[in-house]
Amino acid sequence: MRKQIILWIILTITIALTGCWDSIEIDQRGYVMSLGIDKYEIPPPGEVVEEEDGPEEDGDMEEEAAVPTAARIPEDSPRNRFSFTYVIPNVEFLVGESENPNIVYNTVGQNLYSASRILTTRLNKQVFFGHMKVLVIGEDVARDAHMFREILDAIERDAFISRRISVAIAPGLAREVLEVEPLVNPMTGQFMADLFRNKDRSPRSGGGIMGDVLQDLHRWGNAVIPRAIAGEEDIKVAGSAVIKDYRLVGWLGEVETRALEIIRGTARPGGLTVIHESQDDEHIVPVDLVYLSSKFHLDEDSDTIRIKAEFSTDGQVEQFFFDPQHNLLEPQLIRELEALVCKKLEKEMLTTIQKLQKEFQVDVLGIDHYLSKYHPGLWAEVEEDWQEIFPNIEIEVDVSTRIRRVGLTK
Repeated sequence: MRKQIILWIILTITIALTGCWDSIEIDQRGYVMSLGIDKYEIPPPGEVVEEEDGPEEDGDMEEEAAVPTAARIPEDSPRNRFSFTYVIPNVEFLVGESENPNIVYNTVGQNLYSASRILTTRLNKQVFFGHMKVLVIGEDVARDAHMFREILDAIERDAFISRRISVAIAPGLAREVLEVEPLVNPMTGQFMADLFRNKDRSPRSGGGIMGDVLQDLHRWGNAVIPRAIAGEEDIKVAGSAVIKDYRLVGWLGEVETRALEIIRGTARPGGLTVIHESQDDEHIVPVDLVYLSSKFHLDEDSDTIRIKAEFSTDGQVEQFFFDPQHNLLEPQLIRELEALVCKKLEKEMLTTIQKLQKEFQVDVLGIDHYLSKYHPGLWAEVEEDWQEIFPNIEIEVDVSTRIRRVGLTK
């Protein structure tokens, strides 16, 4: 009995003290903060890019990398389809021992998995995506439905990549965006993540959460993704890319993106400027708006599909004109400003709707979601042909605005 007790204690201690056989120390990981994906093109003479080396046998990926010399530029082959940019924070910069905030690696490959494995031939750390903040996709990849869907599948299947990362599409190359070192925070990945998380962020850029984008694409094949633009010493996230049938079909400007976000009911608080004309002069009036509600209604008496979109907002006047003769507390003046705000918002929304219906012919407004949820019978009839029906439906816009605050007064 005593021997059994001793054996049981030894087994218990053995189990309790068992270590992780596959553990990796924190300083042995290369933490990718941001990832850029472009379509590979042969670089100009003198630019070095690493490629996959050697033929594949029995479907296995060759893990050796090419010798990085200017004399050996990766050829434009099926194995060199993508160009990947990995941005890893420089730990030495954080402790003041280096002037370079980021370590940037560029490599080419057939897919994200193989390129990441090849990168370890010149990086003495394991590539780790568990703390990635931002994914930037180049325009050429987004316009190629096949390549775009490959990348989306790779991102979705990776167990370490969070669905809460931010995603953006860059006009031109994603690499150019990630190589910018912003003045405010030169650590590019963290800077872009802060841009997306900023609670005061303008509604001119859309959401950009990876999980939401994947959900839209799974269900409808269409989505709207923020646009990232590289500057000399900053990065701007504004405007949006319109995805139709898993490929980029065009861009919405900043004002159009704001109008779309209001229609979808996802707009953050933001402002717009109206011009108030009086008998003597005209005044520029910025108004800060909170978008309270967005509702669709189907006109069931109409022979065709007719949608009425209703929106309500609350506003605060941020500036008027320093003049004792004008009092913002006058109800008539407040009503005039409210009418100006409604008129401008309605015009912007109708312009955006017209562009989506006639130019892009894609429903990213959410009308398909509304019909499938509240009018399933009608949706069952039109679902298969919705892409052809949507450009011809009638959409009416009605905006209601209440200005409730005018700031401090005398």
